[in-house]
Order: sequence, then C-alpha cells, then structure tokens
Amino acid sequence: MNAYIAEHGIVKKKGLDQLLDWLKANGIRAAVCTATDSERTKKYLESVGVLDKFTDLICGNMVTLGKPAP
Repeated sequence: MNAYIAEHGIVKKKGLDQLLDWLKANGIRAAVCTATDSERTKKYLESVGVLDKFTDLICGNMVTLGKPAP
C-alpha cells in the first residue's frame, strides 16, 4: 500500500471539499470511521488537504474489538 501511494498518491473524490465545507457551514459534524490506524489515517487525510475538515476520527487502534467482530 505504501509503495502504491508513494507512486500514485491518494485520489480525493470529486466534491469532497464542497460537501465538507457545506456540512461545517451548516453546523453538521463530520467524522471518519476506519479500520486503519490513527497515524496513517491522519497522514492520508492530510495529504489530500481534508484532515482539518473532520470533527472526529474513529480509527482501528481506538476500539477494543475491530474487524471482523466490531
């Protein structure tokens, strides 16, 4: 995964910035929930410029029972 991202980067979905800005402007919190660990999640979100647009992050290393039995 690291080699692929180093070569190709991470593609940000079209409209993501507009959606997150609209949510914030309307007082709606936005969260990322992922099985990925928090360090890598923050790195990925920061690389596409959206880390600061999320209110909360729930990552794989933050839960006791992750996949496949959360």
